[in-house]
Amino acid sequence: MKNTRFDFEFRPKSYFGPMSLEHKIRTSIKGEARRRYAAFLLEREGEAAVDGDVLRESLADDEREAQGRIHPALMGGEYLPDFEPGEVEIVRIVLASTTCDVISVRARRVGNRIGYRVCDEYGEKYTCIPKTSAKPLTLRQLIGLLDNANFEGGLPGASS
Repeated sequence: MKNTRFDFEFRPKSYFGPMSLEHKIRTSIKGEARRRYAAFLLEREGEAAVDGDVLRESLADDEREAQGRIHPALMGGEYLPDFEPGEVEIVRIVLASTTCDVISVRARRVGNRIGYRVCDEYGEKYTCIPKTSAKPLTLRQLIGLLDNANFEGGLPGASS
Protein backbone atom coordinates (compact mmCIF):
# COMPACT_ATOMS: atom_id res chain seq x y z
CA MET A 1 0.00 0.00 0.00
CA LYS A 2 2.88 2.28 -0.73
CA ASN A 3 1.76 5.89 -1.25
CA THR A 4 -1.84 5.00 -0.40
CA ARG A 5 -3.76 7.82 1.22
CA PHE A 6 -6.82 7.32 3.33
CA ASP A 7 -9.50 9.84 4.15
CA PHE A 8 -9.82 9.20 7.87
CA GLU A 9 -12.69 11.70 8.05
CA PHE A 10 -14.79 9.79 5.49
CA ARG A 11 -18.25 9.04 6.86
CA PRO A 12 -20.82 7.04 4.86
CA LYS A 13 -24.23 8.67 4.46
CA SER A 14 -25.89 5.61 5.97
CA TYR A 15 -25.31 1.97 6.81
CA PHE A 16 -28.94 1.19 5.98
CA GLY A 17 -31.33 1.44 3.07
CA PRO A 18 -31.76 -0.21 -0.28
CA MET A 19 -28.90 -2.58 -1.11
CA SER A 20 -27.50 -3.60 -4.43
CA LEU A 21 -26.95 -7.34 -4.87
CA GLU A 22 -23.19 -6.79 -4.57
CA HIS A 23 -23.70 -4.93 -1.26
CA LYS A 24 -26.01 -7.70 0.00
CA ILE A 25 -23.35 -10.30 -0.79
CA ARG A 26 -20.69 -8.28 1.05
CA THR A 27 -22.78 -7.62 4.16
CA SER A 28 -25.14 -10.51 4.79
CA ILE A 29 -23.50 -13.85 3.95
CA LYS A 30 -21.67 -15.07 7.07
CA GLY A 31 -19.35 -17.62 5.43
CA GLU A 32 -16.24 -16.06 3.88
CA ALA A 33 -15.81 -18.75 1.19
CA ARG A 34 -19.50 -18.57 0.25
CA ARG A 35 -19.32 -14.78 0.18
CA ARG A 36 -16.36 -14.88 -2.19
CA TYR A 37 -18.08 -17.48 -4.36
CA ALA A 38 -21.24 -15.36 -4.62
CA ALA A 39 -19.16 -12.29 -5.57
CA PHE A 40 -17.33 -14.38 -8.19
CA LEU A 41 -20.64 -15.60 -9.67
CA LEU A 42 -22.03 -12.07 -9.78
CA GLU A 43 -18.92 -10.71 -11.51
CA ARG A 44 -18.53 -13.54 -14.02
CA GLU A 45 -22.10 -14.61 -14.76
CA GLY A 46 -24.36 -11.78 -13.62
CA GLU A 47 -27.27 -11.48 -11.21
CA ALA A 48 -29.19 -14.46 -12.63
CA ALA A 49 -26.43 -16.84 -11.45
CA VAL A 50 -26.72 -15.66 -7.84
CA ASP A 51 -29.86 -17.39 -6.63
CA GLY A 52 -31.45 -17.47 -3.19
CA ASP A 53 -29.50 -20.58 -2.15
CA VAL A 54 -26.16 -18.86 -2.76
CA LEU A 55 -27.36 -15.79 -0.82
CA ARG A 56 -28.34 -17.65 2.35
CA GLU A 57 -27.07 -15.90 5.47
CA SER A 58 -26.23 -19.17 7.26
CA LEU A 59 -25.67 -22.84 6.62
CA ALA A 60 -27.34 -25.65 8.54
CA ASP A 61 -25.10 -27.45 11.05
CA ASP A 62 -24.65 -30.52 8.83
CA GLU A 63 -23.68 -28.30 5.86
CA ARG A 64 -21.10 -26.44 7.95
CA GLU A 65 -19.61 -29.72 9.14
CA ALA A 66 -19.45 -31.07 5.57
CA GLN A 67 -17.60 -27.96 4.40
CA GLY A 68 -15.16 -28.26 7.29
CA ARG A 69 -14.38 -31.85 6.27
CA ILE A 70 -13.35 -30.58 2.83
CA HIS A 71 -11.05 -27.93 4.35
CA PRO A 72 -11.17 -26.06 7.68
CA ALA A 73 -10.88 -22.68 5.94
CA LEU A 74 -14.32 -23.26 4.39
CA MET A 75 -15.80 -22.80 7.89
CA GLY A 76 -14.52 -19.20 8.13
CA GLY A 77 -17.36 -16.91 9.18
CA GLU A 78 -19.91 -19.72 9.29
CA TYR A 79 -19.95 -19.74 13.11
CA LEU A 80 -20.61 -16.01 13.50
CA PRO A 81 -23.84 -15.27 15.37
CA ASP A 82 -26.91 -14.60 13.25
CA PHE A 83 -27.70 -11.00 12.41
CA GLU A 84 -30.19 -9.25 14.65
CA PRO A 85 -33.22 -7.72 12.84
CA GLY A 86 -32.10 -4.73 10.78
CA GLU A 87 -28.41 -5.34 11.56
CA VAL A 88 -25.73 -5.04 8.86
CA GLU A 89 -22.04 -5.81 8.84
CA ILE A 90 -19.94 -2.66 8.39
CA VAL A 91 -16.45 -4.17 8.86
CA ARG A 92 -15.11 -7.69 8.50
CA ILE A 93 -11.66 -8.83 9.58
CA VAL A 94 -10.60 -12.15 8.06
CA LEU A 95 -7.62 -13.77 9.73
CA ALA A 96 -5.14 -15.83 7.73
CA SER A 97 -5.59 -18.81 10.05
CA THR A 98 -6.27 -22.48 9.36
CA THR A 99 -9.98 -21.99 9.99
CA CYS A 100 -10.11 -18.53 8.37
CA ASP A 101 -11.41 -16.91 11.59
CA VAL A 102 -13.63 -13.87 11.13
CA ILE A 103 -14.41 -10.88 13.35
CA SER A 104 -17.49 -8.86 12.40
CA VAL A 105 -18.44 -5.29 13.32
CA ARG A 106 -22.16 -4.72 12.98
CA ALA A 107 -24.53 -1.77 13.13
CA ARG A 108 -28.28 -1.51 13.68
CA ARG A 109 -30.78 1.20 14.45
CA VAL A 110 -31.51 1.69 18.16
CA GLY A 111 -34.22 4.32 18.39
CA ASN A 112 -32.82 7.40 16.66
CA ARG A 113 -29.22 6.22 17.14
CA ILE A 114 -26.96 3.56 15.63
CA GLY A 115 -25.86 0.72 17.90
CA TYR A 116 -22.65 -1.24 17.37
CA ARG A 117 -21.44 -4.70 18.30
CA VAL A 118 -18.31 -6.70 17.62
CA CYS A 119 -18.65 -10.46 17.38
CA ASP A 120 -16.49 -13.43 16.55
CA GLU A 121 -17.05 -17.11 15.89
CA TYR A 122 -16.22 -18.16 19.44
CA GLY A 123 -19.01 -16.29 21.21
CA GLU A 124 -16.68 -13.88 23.02
CA LYS A 125 -18.36 -10.76 24.39
CA TYR A 126 -16.80 -7.44 23.40
CA THR A 127 -17.31 -3.97 24.81
CA CYS A 128 -17.66 -1.32 22.07
CA ILE A 129 -16.65 2.29 22.52
CA PRO A 130 -18.72 4.03 21.34
CA LYS A 131 -21.73 1.77 21.94
CA THR A 132 -23.93 4.07 19.86
CA SER A 133 -23.69 7.16 17.68
CA ALA A 134 -26.12 9.66 16.15
CA LYS A 135 -24.69 9.17 12.65
CA PRO A 136 -22.35 6.67 10.95
CA LEU A 137 -18.79 6.67 12.23
CA THR A 138 -15.91 8.26 10.36
CA LEU A 139 -13.11 5.91 9.31
CA ARG A 140 -11.03 7.32 12.21
CA GLN A 141 -13.85 6.60 14.71
CA LEU A 142 -14.34 3.11 13.32
CA ILE A 143 -10.63 2.37 13.74
CA GLY A 144 -10.94 3.67 17.31
CA LEU A 145 -13.89 1.34 17.95
CA LEU A 146 -11.77 -1.60 16.77
CA ASP A 147 -8.73 -0.48 18.76
CA ASN A 148 -10.84 -0.21 21.92
CA ALA A 149 -13.03 -3.32 21.52
CA ASN A 150 -12.16 -5.41 24.58
CA PHE A 151 -13.28 -8.76 25.85
CA GLU A 152 -15.82 -8.10 28.56
CA GLY A 153 -14.19 -9.03 31.86
CA GLY A 154 -10.64 -8.72 30.49
CA LEU A 155 -8.54 -11.03 28.39
CA PRO A 156 -9.48 -14.71 28.39
CA GLY A 157 -7.43 -16.64 30.95
CA ALA A 158 -6.19 -13.48 32.67
CA SER A 159 -6.49 -13.43 36.44
CA SER A 160 -7.67 -10.40 38.40
